[in-house]
Amino acid sequence: MYLTCATSWLKDRMARHAALWLAAIALGVLLVSSSAFARVTITYWGISSVEAELVEEWNAMHGDRIYVEQQDFPAGQIPERLTLAVAGHVAPDLVRADRFTVPSLAALGLLQPLDPLIERHGVDVNDYWPGAIGEGYFEGQLYALPWDIGARALLWHKNLFAAAGLNPDVPPATWEEMEAASRAMNRIDSDGSIDQLGFIPSLGQWHFFGQMIAAGGEMLDPTGRHVVWNNEIGVRALEWHRKGLEWVGPGPIINEWFNSHENGAFVAGHLAAIIAPQGQIVNARDANPNVDLGVGPPPRPAGLEGTPVSWSGGFGVAIPSGAPNPEAAFEFAKWITGEYAQLQLGLKARFPVNRHAATDPRFLENDPLFAQVIQLMPYAQFRPQSPVGNQLSSIYQNRTNALLIDQGLPPEQVLEITAREAQQLLDDYWNSRR
Repeated sequence: MYLTCATSWLKDRMARHAALWLAAIALGVLLVSSSAFARVTITYWGISSVEAELVEEWNAMHGDRIYVEQQDFPAGQIPERLTLAVAGHVAPDLVRADRFTVPSLAALGLLQPLDPLIERHGVDVNDYWPGAIGEGYFEGQLYALPWDIGARALLWHKNLFAAAGLNPDVPPATWEEMEAASRAMNRIDSDGSIDQLGFIPSLGQWHFFGQMIAAGGEMLDPTGRHVVWNNEIGVRALEWHRKGLEWVGPGPIINEWFNSHENGAFVAGHLAAIIAPQGQIVNARDANPNVDLGVGPPPRPAGLEGTPVSWSGGFGVAIPSGAPNPEAAFEFAKWITGEYAQLQLGLKARFPVNRHAATDPRFLENDPLFAQVIQLMPYAQFRPQSPVGNQLSSIYQNRTNALLIDQGLPPEQVLEITAREAQQLLDDYWNSRR
């Protein structure tokens, strides 16, 4: 009797447990199913116009699962907006920022490390140009995937070179050759008004940093804590950077003349040569579809011209601290920086940061001039990585130009002032970390 009752009780208990397990399984399936098909909307800050078509393509393919909402902000506004958003617990899911600012943003606690997401999603960081992925690191952790890249090259109008009796197919390789070529192409009226200039070292997107690396110098020591640009190489770099003042006149006059042309004097065909990223090729073609441009390495001091030099930059995509949907955001980030999307960006006149896309024949054959720019990538350097990189670049770029070109101070004084200010900036940061 006791055995019969015990058996009956055990069967009843087992039946109830089985029912509970089935109910739990059914609930789990329901939850997983609901999670799989519930749409997540991620907010993406800083999107570019050329990227908008790709976002629409993503939303058409995956929008039922992960929908990307675009919010376009200028790159310069991102740090301040992101600071406020993270502090107010309303951070976006994904942000596109200038890559050299990533260490600064990470040092402020505004970004979250991507390493766990990279491992879970199987991203191979070797798919990107090494320097580009390297800019996304801070203190050993990766905070951004590179989105695009741009190499600085010497661009020139072949017709203006030919009209001055210069070889339109072979550009000046040294600073000395460039000075002679520029003087041959300058067209300045007797009253001082400028019609055409050959080349002005301070115009374009080369800056003091470009002149410094072209002359064989460095901006910071290997630790990244000490400024090293206040030296003989720095003097040589700035003396070349201000050469246009000797050829033409005061810096403000040159800048005013350059900006008086729509999209700048080079695009308008009144400046024969400039050092700039590949975007200037697109701008020049938009202004004149028949423009005939040359592409080559930037000139260097005599004796160094045998090795090409360039510097590179670009944007990266990062997930802010407190982002509500990091997994979904990273899935989109992986796609937009992957081979397919990067090739599409390349075909839309951007420079792919994904190396498979950048070396794809469809990209290289689409634009022969872009193919020439990409040949400079193995020689491209990157701006110094620093937790105060954004402020640092303002000193060696904007501050240097203001003192040297706008105010006309001598190179030695400019170097002394800027090196002191930059070192103070670095010291203040590192002392605060003790």
